[in-house]
Amino acid sequence: MTVAPEAAAPRQGSGERVLVVDDEAALRSLACRVLEQGGYRVFQAPNGLAALNYVAAHPGTIDLVLTDIVMPWMNGLELAAGLAARAPGLPVLFMTGYADDEILRRGALPVGASILQKPVTPDALTEAVRDALDSARRTYPSTT
Repeated sequence: MTVAPEAAAPRQGSGERVLVVDDEAALRSLACRVLEQGGYRVFQAPNGLAALNYVAAHPGTIDLVLTDIVMPWMNGLELAAGLAARAPGLPVLFMTGYADDEILRRGALPVGASILQKPVTPDALTEAVRDALDSARRTYPSTT
């Protein structure tokens, strides 16, 4: 008898704090639920300005920002630039429903940027967040 190998379960969070930024409330809410079920503490912002204000008001309380790229008023690339000025080293994981060439026409991605293509499965979302956090930890090791 042959047994099919089981797919590896997505790696879980251990309470890391993720700020989810998306102008579409339903998608933002879904991403928050998936990440909470994956072991992350999740906060949310409906746009880039709200995200910048949250980070400024709560310095050092966010471990990763998960942001849509295409949003009104301030896109995800502008948000990432604002975050780099206010919270250097804070990792940003981008999400988009647009093809890569559309993203490049809207603005340059930061060096080493990770992009998650929508629609995304819950497992792919939690894996991408885990990968981004682990990569940031290797790049900016804790001094505590």
